[in-house]
Amino acid sequence: MPAYCYRSAVKALHLKGPNAIEMHLEVGERAEYTRTITEADILRFADISGDHSPIHVDADYARSTPYGRRIAHGALLMGLLSATSTIIAERSVARGAK
Repeated sequence: MPAYCYRSAVKALHLKGPNAIEMHLEVGERAEYTRTITEADILRFADISGDHSPIHVDADYARSTPYGRRIAHGALLMGLLSATSTIIAERSVARGAK
């Protein structure tokens, strides 16, 4: 499986109201989390999620699709987004956000 890299550009965060949070970030800041998605990751995620779609787990089937190969689960990739947002949040807290 290829390495997937998610890069997130922080534009701005403006929340108002009683549940507003204060973020100590600059416009244009970037956070990056990189992870190589392995065969074991795909199979574990298929087992955990119950998503055994052949586009993810069956190489022969996947070759016959427009992708030409297996692809990682979209929800697995959302986990990379979650890791990236944690980096952003931790950076903000380190700068004094509460």
